[in-house]
Amino acid sequence: MIKKIGIDIVANARIKALLNDETFCKRILSSLEEKKFCEITSDKRKTEYLAGRFAAKEAFIKALPKGYSIKHYRDINVLNDDDGAPFIRLDDFPLTINLSISHEEEYTVAMVVIEE
Repeated sequence: MIKKIGIDIVANARIKALLNDETFCKRILSSLEEKKFCEITSDKRKTEYLAGRFAAKEAFIKALPKGYSIKHYRDINVLNDDDGAPFIRLDDFPLTINLSISHEEEYTVAMVVIEE
């Protein structure tokens, strides 16, 4: 059963302007995400990666049912499975989290559906 849904959209130009802002990146990315981010060489792909993580975390926070809270973006891990599909890993979260991220030239959007 669906508990809640969250969606977020990010302007890629806004994120591109922050690519070299270490404070922003460290505030948003978990250590696992930061490692992957540093391996990316293309600014376009770095922008998509950072925008996707930011939008996914915002969508997840919007989808949180009452009684749950997140203190830091870094506590949320947005990873990819072997097929490249994104997923959210959050320690000790008892509900199922479904995530979709989509990139377009100017925008990145993420949607989260939380189920029992």
